[in-house]
Amino acid sequence: MTSSSLSPAGTISPMCSKNLRRIWQNLGLQLNTEKTEIYDVKGFLEATSDDELLDRLSDQYEDLVNPLWIMDEDYRREFRRCDRSAQDVWWDVLDRYRNCLREIGIHITLPELSRRIHRYLYNHTRRAKDLKGREEMALPFLSATSTVSANRLWADDFRKVNSDWVDCYNDFRTQLIALFEAAVERLRQDDISPAEERQLVRYLRFTVSKLAEFGFEEVKEGILETLRDNPWRIREPLHVLEKLARQGFAAEILQLLRHHISNPRPTDSEYMRAASLRALRFLPRNTELDWNMIVDFATDPKKSVIERLMATETWLYCDPPQPPINRQHLEAVMAALRADPPLPSRLRKNYLLILGRYDQSAVSSLSIAAGTEYMLLKTTELVTTGQTVMLFDYEEPAVLRRKYYSGQNQEVDRAYSL
Repeated sequence: MTSSSLSPAGTISPMCSKNLRRIWQNLGLQLNTEKTEIYDVKGFLEATSDDELLDRLSDQYEDLVNPLWIMDEDYRREFRRCDRSAQDVWWDVLDRYRNCLREIGIHITLPELSRRIHRYLYNHTRRAKDLKGREEMALPFLSATSTVSANRLWADDFRKVNSDWVDCYNDFRTQLIALFEAAVERLRQDDISPAEERQLVRYLRFTVSKLAEFGFEEVKEGILETLRDNPWRIREPLHVLEKLARQGFAAEILQLLRHHISNPRPTDSEYMRAASLRALRFLPRNTELDWNMIVDFATDPKKSVIERLMATETWLYCDPPQPPINRQHLEAVMAALRADPPLPSRLRKNYLLILGRYDQSAVSSLSIAAGTEYMLLKTTELVTTGQTVMLFDYEEPAVLRRKYYSGQNQEVDRAYSL
């Protein structure tokens, strides 16, 4: 941006604004006013400056969670052994540890846990730096099987030997909840300046991101209100909805979905419906879902492509049996595959995979499955060879851990061996 693009007051000049809009238009983009903030220089500096409260809370957060990823030497020895073993061995030990962490109030996905542990697993220097001179955390024995009773016993033992950590955890959550509730309450008011609103949104985003790991229970209504009325105040609604689902808040997600069905807004409702449909796949496995609704979203030509994509992906991920899936549902999928003009390849791929789960013969009878597009040809091959059941075997490919994790350099800790 040249100096001529700024007025003497430090605001964006009309000429600059006009030029930016022309560039966006040439790129086929449209400005979403609800997601866009235009600053003057002073406002931008204020919005991006350090905040002592958030800095202090960030330090508390790191002090609480880093020892859980660093673990102790017995744990690291076991995790190194699993890391060097088959793919399923690594994910099994992660899953057992993740289930134990959930019992003490830490909610984290397996890929997230995998990256955070691997960051420290072979790096003594990084461990020492982030422990800040403190002792490693005392961790109870990790059971070879993950059962409810074993996980709760682990949590009880953990609390007995880490009472100071538990106190700090409870204090930190209390601070987050208070800050979140104060921000939501103030944002409901009309008499706030743009600068104050930006600061409150900053607090809102910070607390939501941390409570995604520390538990949403006390703030679920405030999060639901924000996702309903002002979803862009949360930086990543898609991510927050996934975290809500993983913590079991099915009623809240369905309530949000129904709201955006009944009260559509052109700026965000399609996105929020699609994000809610995606989130349903992350609910606990024993959650009863309305498969008539999901199939309708997956196959109704009046629904947008992104809504159908998210519904079909949730269908594939959850892999419901027959029933609740019935012949009428599968006929709706076949009708969607025969649509003219053809639907996007990614959506047709999902339809083929769905049919392959229930009726492989139906796939071979559809001429569209034998098309010339590589994606559809490979999908047909997967279906006819019965390999679709392997699509969700692992959380992520092993190559990511081997080559791209930040802690993948196994030469750092030469002194450590199995």
